[in-house]
Amino acid sequence: MKLPAIAIGSLLLVSAPTLHAGCCLHQEPSEIFQEADAVAEYHILSRRVVTDENGNIFTRYTASLTRASKGSPPSDLGFDSPGGDNGVTVEISSEQMDLKVGGDYILHLNRESATRWRPSPFHVTEVAGTPALKSEIRAYFRAGAKGDLPAVPTALLQTMDVPGSVVTPTGYLEQSGQPSRMPLCDGGQPIPYLVDVDPAKLPPGMDTTAALAAVKECLDVWSAASSLKFRFEGLQSFGTSAAAVNSNDGRLRIQLHDAFGYVSAPAIGRGGFSSTSPDAIFQGGRVGSQGFQEITRMFLVLEDSAMDNETKFKSVMTHELGHALGLAHSSNNSSEPNPILKAATMYHSVTGDGAGASLNIYDQDRIAFGYPMANTPPYTVDRPFVAVSDSGSGDLPPVLGVNRIEVRAIDLQGSALTASVTSFADPSPFTLDGNILIYAAQGFSSGNRLTDQQIADGTSYGTAYVQFSDGVNLSRAARCTVIQIASDSRPSDGLPNIWMSDNFGTIEPGAVGSDRDPDSDPDGDGLSNRLEFFFNTNPKSAASPPSWFSYDHANRRITLTPLRFAPFAVQSSSNLTNWNTKMLTTSLYTPVVQTLDTSADVPSSKMYYRALMSP
Repeated sequence: MKLPAIAIGSLLLVSAPTLHAGCCLHQEPSEIFQEADAVAEYHILSRRVVTDENGNIFTRYTASLTRASKGSPPSDLGFDSPGGDNGVTVEISSEQMDLKVGGDYILHLNRESATRWRPSPFHVTEVAGTPALKSEIRAYFRAGAKGDLPAVPTALLQTMDVPGSVVTPTGYLEQSGQPSRMPLCDGGQPIPYLVDVDPAKLPPGMDTTAALAAVKECLDVWSAASSLKFRFEGLQSFGTSAAAVNSNDGRLRIQLHDAFGYVSAPAIGRGGFSSTSPDAIFQGGRVGSQGFQEITRMFLVLEDSAMDNETKFKSVMTHELGHALGLAHSSNNSSEPNPILKAATMYHSVTGDGAGASLNIYDQDRIAFGYPMANTPPYTVDRPFVAVSDSGSGDLPPVLGVNRIEVRAIDLQGSALTASVTSFADPSPFTLDGNILIYAAQGFSSGNRLTDQQIADGTSYGTAYVQFSDGVNLSRAARCTVIQIASDSRPSDGLPNIWMSDNFGTIEPGAVGSDRDPDSDPDGDGLSNRLEFFFNTNPKSAASPPSWFSYDHANRRITLTPLRFAPFAVQSSSNLTNWNTKMLTTSLYTPVVQTLDTSADVPSSKMYYRALMSP
């Protein structure tokens, strides 16, 4: 399956779908039945996806009445459900009803006007299974939904004595049957998070400092059961709903108020994420035999009633964090018979104030399924790079930085890794020689360097996906994107005409040792002319690139501020001969200070660290 995408000339812009889920206060099925204006079985006649003028996606349904269990429902019903797939973007909401054409469903209806009825999205029951089971389901609702709903068999993944979710087979929010995860922690790096606080909305007696401590406590329970780590980046007013911050920068945005009306009743909190689109390429990697798409941003919003007191605040926060990390509900059944599923933090509703910042064995099992504590997948990073074209002479030098990049990966277990490449172009301009990705420019072509925002959004002149296998797991898919094609009519140096002319006033290659020689470093900053071109820095200014690297000996912590779009590998050695990669990073967005804790390194009399930046 091709990635859902918008084609722009020869460029490709890939859209990321957004998923949401929520938590509501617990009600017994009989209470839900009594509160509805009508309860009835409907046969779904049609569904189509529509997009409004604001870009919001809805699925529009028509249905016909089969039989009523309560009230006087309409014989013909039309309604919209948030979310859907419009062919470009996939959006899934906790309020979405994914109903099949030809299917039969029990709907709880509320009358909004004389002609308008709205089904409750949280209370939909499919009439499915054997004829006997269908009869039991209908009889259950005719009797007022008292007791336990007859169970419909569900395919699920179960580990030992821990039951699987009855909502999705994996226990994760899925799109086209594919779950999603955030693979950053596969490389040992923490997920950065920002918090938007309105002190007036916090639980009684809680100030901003205490709220941040409570957020950390909730994050810590997920970390304790998985490979997940988190790093607080600061307080920030988002200026809109956390869900509406359309930046796929890998950050988790936590909003401790609902000033923008994102959470709708009966939900009291919503968490979600954007991810790569469903495809045969598992861009979030593969954990064992299960493939994942990649989460590109995360968010959660708490509504006022979620903050009645500190315990309830932590309960809802922990639940919504689970959604932001990819988890679905353990069950949406208000009369769920399995006690483990019903006691889970990821159960669809919270009873009373809940259990605070805690997980049960179901939650621990499911988070470790996608974020295992041991034998984590390898990790690799995206690689935007510039390409050079010649007139077909074939005289471009076969060196790194000239249509060749070295793709790297890190494996926390030290496993041997094997790289593979996938490209959608036919024939593909990409080949892989070991860990060297080679791009073949087509003819004497050219394309201006894309803007920083285009590069961050995934626009490119060509894309290859490189993944690394440790024999069991598969890394995330590193997007290796061509962001500029520059022509070189003097291809022996591999430095394109426009770059040579802008920086040296001529396109003629320089003699060995001269300022124009590709291997020379006229500004003495440690980068050759070829690397200055590759990293888009100034060959005549020692102030570029603007990156900083330091080591805090007292706290055994490395601090790095990387150059945007440049790949960095932080490595350690005890002898300056054998180097071990500790961290890989490429900043597609405005670089921020990154830290690496080295306290777990085996102490020795000497330890050296370096930040390596090379094609």
